[in-house]
Amino acid sequence: MAISAEKTQTISDIPNKILETVSAFPSMPKAGIKLRALLSEKNVSIDEIERIMRQDPGLAANVL
Repeated sequence: MAISAEKTQTISDIPNKILETVSAFPSMPKAGIKLRALLSEKNVSIDEIERIMRQDPGLAANVL
């Protein structure tokens, strides 16, 4: 099934439309950055994850 040229153009315009609409992106909370780095490690304990999640209740709620 081929995608029409019009649909392809519309799909490729999405990132530009988003950037035109959004004036600023909120920064990721420090707890989120720490959690992401921690989860990329092979041997992570639940206690370490919990320690970081306790720093940001909003992040914990979103993860749950």
